[in-house]
Amino acid sequence: MSISTKIFQLIINSRQFKYPLNFNIFSFSTFSTDSTCKLIDQIQKASYGGQVYLKNGLPFIDIPLPSRKENCHFILRPFGDTVGSLSESLSNEDSGIEVIAFYTCEGLRISKCTRIHHLLTFPTLYLRINDSFYKFDVDTSFYISSLDKAESFNDIKSKISTLYTVFDVEEYKIRKESILLNNLENVERKLRPLIIIRKNIEKECEKHSKRIFWSGFSAVCFQVGVFARLTWWEYSWDIMEPITYFSTFSSVVIALAYYLVTKQNFEYSSANIRIFNKDFYRRARKYCFDVAQFNDLIKIKDGLNCELQRIRNNEFIRDF
Repeated sequence: MSISTKIFQLIINSRQFKYPLNFNIFSFSTFSTDSTCKLIDQIQKASYGGQVYLKNGLPFIDIPLPSRKENCHFILRPFGDTVGSLSESLSNEDSGIEVIAFYTCEGLRISKCTRIHHLLTFPTLYLRINDSFYKFDVDTSFYISSLDKAESFNDIKSKISTLYTVFDVEEYKIRKESILLNNLENVERKLRPLIIIRKNIEKECEKHSKRIFWSGFSAVCFQVGVFARLTWWEYSWDIMEPITYFSTFSSVVIALAYYLVTKQNFEYSSANIRIFNKDFYRRARKYCFDVAQFNDLIKIKDGLNCELQRIRNNEFIRDF
């Protein structure tokens, strides 16, 4: 039984129902065709947006922005940008843009992963921004020049590979990396005992600074307790008021004295760091910990790590 016969029987059987089937047999086949024809009509009625022109060896395009009613100048990087990145740049430039798409003369949409290098091979481009279409002519001479550049890039790659072979770059890389690893191991071996001593000193300094702050806190609490006892039990507020005033004003004198000595504002965090550092150098002399030597070894270690990173990232060619 043919397909047309089955469809005819389906229509006849549908008349037996209370609500007959209501559909167009040809709607499924004509939907995509109608939308394509409508798109082609819109493309043919597109406004002329300008020309993709060359300047200083790079292609440029001036695209109208719908919100600001002005043209925006965009630089197209042939080998670095794609249609998607160009669309993203347009959206960032004008937040009123909701739909961005590139089309060919036949109404085919160009994929967002298409590189600008391939996009510029079309002699005419159609750009859709929201409900507006714009026509752009492309200078096809760029495609020829870009092919020459691509060939020159391939020549450069082949020459670099030849230089790698001639200069034994891989062997040099392995030898250089081995030397750096040996030096790094020697530096780390010297640093291990110093790091252990430094950690012990830091623990003692932290305990020392905590003791000082807890002692100050205890002294303040004791002072408050004494003043409370003298105010409500021993004497009256009339007698204790000037005493509390001078004791409170003494904190201002102490803060000013701290600034005169340290040239810093009196803050608990800065005071804690100052106490820690002062006690650290005192204990370093006690344990014969050479701070200058430790800092020099740390700098050497950082330099060796940076050099190793250069070797592993193939950034050592300039050493030749």
